[in-house]
Amino acid sequence: MKTLLWCLVALWLQAPLLAQVKQLTGHLKGPGGKPLPQASVSLRNKQGLIVQYAISNDKGSFQLSLPDTTSLTSLSLEVSHLGYKRLLTPLQEGKYAYELQLEEQAVLLPEVQVKNRPIISSKGDTVSYNVRSFAQEEDRSIGDVLRRMPGIEVGDDGKIYYNGQQVSNLYIHGDDLMAGRYGLATKVINKELIQSVDVIRNHQPIKVLQDKTTSDAVAVNLVLKDENSLALTGQAMLAGGWLKLYDAALNTILLNKRMKMINAAKSNNSGVDYQSDYEQLGSDAFSSSGGGATPSNLLSGGTVSNPDLPRRNYYFNRSGLINLNHLVNNKKGVQFRTNVQGFSDRQTFDYSSTVEQYLAGDTIVYREKQDALRKPWFINGAFTVMANTNKYYIRNKTDVQLKGDYNGSQLQSNTLNFGQQLRNRQQAFSNDFDCKPFSKSRNMVDIHLYTSYATNPQRLFVDQGLHSDILNDSLPYAAIVQQARMPAWYNEASLGYIIPSNTRWITQEYKFGFSSEQQTLISDLELVQDNGSIKGYEGDVGNDLRWWRNVLQASAKYSLNKGRFNASLFVPFIWQGIRYRQPEYALDNRDRQFFINPTGWVKYRINVEDHLQFSYRYNNNMGNISGVYRGAILTNYRSLRANDAGLQERSMSNASLNYSFQRAIIMLFINAGVAYTKTTVNSLYASIVTDNIQRSILLPYENDQSSLSANAGISKYIFALKSTVSVKGTFSQGRYNQFINDQFLPYDNNTTSLQATIESKPFGKFSLRYNGGSGWSNSRRRDLVTAAKTITNRMNRIDQHIVFGITPLKGVFMNFTARHLHSRQPQVSTVSYLFMDLNLRYKHKPWRTDFEFDLTNIGNVNTYELYRVSSNLFSADRYQIRGRMAMLRATFNL
Repeated sequence: MKTLLWCLVALWLQAPLLAQVKQLTGHLKGPGGKPLPQASVSLRNKQGLIVQYAISNDKGSFQLSLPDTTSLTSLSLEVSHLGYKRLLTPLQEGKYAYELQLEEQAVLLPEVQVKNRPIISSKGDTVSYNVRSFAQEEDRSIGDVLRRMPGIEVGDDGKIYYNGQQVSNLYIHGDDLMAGRYGLATKVINKELIQSVDVIRNHQPIKVLQDKTTSDAVAVNLVLKDENSLALTGQAMLAGGWLKLYDAALNTILLNKRMKMINAAKSNNSGVDYQSDYEQLGSDAFSSSGGGATPSNLLSGGTVSNPDLPRRNYYFNRSGLINLNHLVNNKKGVQFRTNVQGFSDRQTFDYSSTVEQYLAGDTIVYREKQDALRKPWFINGAFTVMANTNKYYIRNKTDVQLKGDYNGSQLQSNTLNFGQQLRNRQQAFSNDFDCKPFSKSRNMVDIHLYTSYATNPQRLFVDQGLHSDILNDSLPYAAIVQQARMPAWYNEASLGYIIPSNTRWITQEYKFGFSSEQQTLISDLELVQDNGSIKGYEGDVGNDLRWWRNVLQASAKYSLNKGRFNASLFVPFIWQGIRYRQPEYALDNRDRQFFINPTGWVKYRINVEDHLQFSYRYNNNMGNISGVYRGAILTNYRSLRANDAGLQERSMSNASLNYSFQRAIIMLFINAGVAYTKTTVNSLYASIVTDNIQRSILLPYENDQSSLSANAGISKYIFALKSTVSVKGTFSQGRYNQFINDQFLPYDNNTTSLQATIESKPFGKFSLRYNGGSGWSNSRRRDLVTAAKTITNRMNRIDQHIVFGITPLKGVFMNFTARHLHSRQPQVSTVSYLFMDLNLRYKHKPWRTDFEFDLTNIGNVNTYELYRVSSNLFSADRYQIRGRMAMLRATFNL
């Protein structure tokens, strides 16, 4: 009993000691000091296990109790709340009260999938389309499937857009195989190879910059079903048709995570255009911003542009293409890529044109008829070595380009009949080196070196002595020879330093660079006399103009990523020195300028899927060598151009506001935007227009131009109809000035367009594709005294395209295509055309071969007329186009 009593006394004395605890208190605040209620507060030990847990009250306060023997330094306080960044704070010994502030953060929804209907999943900045959900049996390539996905648009030129924004590039399982020339890839990659099409917003391809710098780019990634596949796939196609037509192609494809290869060899004379197979539709994702643009051609063979028809309708060709693309990733993370394209063609082009140029009290009319033969060719070769890791980025790209073009034609211009020949050659070489390693302080160094050389010799020969009153003292002569070339060297070097923010709020980038440009413009205008002698044009001595431009640039770039806000501000400080000289004109001018050209954008994330973005860009720059030459150049048989002004200075301001709305789960995508641009130039082209020739000269008069544009679009998948429906509209208004025959002519140009697209397969055997658009344009000349519209040109154009498909039997597909074009303008006859095509295809699975019959232009339309309105010009063009064609085709799937 005594023992029990002593035990009770001992327990009573020890109770206060056992009951002693540590009280941990705190107060939570959001932005602006606002209390943060209903936040989860937990204490975690070094192993990450929860020791205590609490919820903040309405005032943002919380309280936790701990045994007195607990070591505070072994614990961390974790706070989490929906819409805010998770906060982890180590405890300090002896500190029992904490004031904590949380940062806002956009909520990333977990991946959600809609089953038993077309599948789109959304996670963060990535929207993933399940290919199988949108593919149809008759589809051949991934490009056919892309056109059916809501929110994605494929233009007539092959460019891909997502919710109104052009994608920066197309990747194949994370690799940029095509270097921006992705048109071939979308045509030849079988849909069965692709698991999903991922659209990546705010895309940053360089890994060391990810989560450090902001980006507003959008990219598309084709995710492979089997990243370890070693199977070689592709197609072999052969076709022949009525009127000695042929079409042949061979494609080989190998795609896995280590190696990627897409090769193609093609040839045809049936109007198949290879242009989108090799054109730069997107950017080379890793390309640095090297300058040194290839010099543009100064001479041309005609004045009429192509008709607004599908190229196959008017393309009389004999084309050949080789397109080779190889990429290898080695085990050390180094990537090797080779891209080679070769193209040759023989084209014929037959057209006639009437151009009316309206002046005050006069109308100048040009009539032209031309039968032309063109033989363009080119070879592009690029070799790239790159290592793109989380620790460093290094890349070197060498690019070689060779081009040539022969243009021979027989022309009739008003009362003149003559022939001409134009030969162009172009050689270009460039090397681009970029390196971004981490320093010891975890900051980054940015080293960039770029060099390029290009030249473009051209020769125009006209076999009649045209415009003798201007060129040869009114004396008859036999022919004209105009030659020109513009070799150019460009070199650039820069060193930058990138400071990522530890809080990931603001990343700072500083860069200093130097560039030099050297060019020479050489041209000779020679006249072949009736006796065979050659006489130089006596109006001047031609051009042998030397040009130097040196630029020093220091720039600062700041990237903000805080909560719902993303922003980027780029401010370059540019000192530029230009010199150009030609002693024959006593021309030796020097110009030094200092510019500040800021560019910036701010993006506000309304929620995970929607954002509002404002962008602004200011650019002030000087002209180039093509604006200061003094010797006359016959740019085409009807245009003689020279300059009598100093260096052109151009300042441009552009502001835009864009809204992007998407609900990936219900497949609804909406976009809208408005933009305004104001440009001021210190010179103005003045033209003297007569019945047979147009002479232009650059004069030192200030010239203001402005434009306002707005656009909106919506794309929706309608589940009940199994259809993708898209509607978009655009409006633009431009104001600019002309100086013609000593008259100053201000103009307002307005264009409005509305377009609707439907991709539907409501029943298993039937499909429908409709694309219709209407455009309205008018051009008005404004009187300077009364501000009234004195001359107005109006035009309306409707273009409708419908494809009706049916699968009457398994493996048999039939497509009927119709395209209707309608143009209307006051005081001009209405023009209307209907083109119809038929395609029958049978898929023979045992032979892995498709057999096809194509019948195009069933109505056998052989000519096409097109009206155009622009400022004070009205043109009526008439083209010869391909008539009815029939082709049999066999395609074997490797």
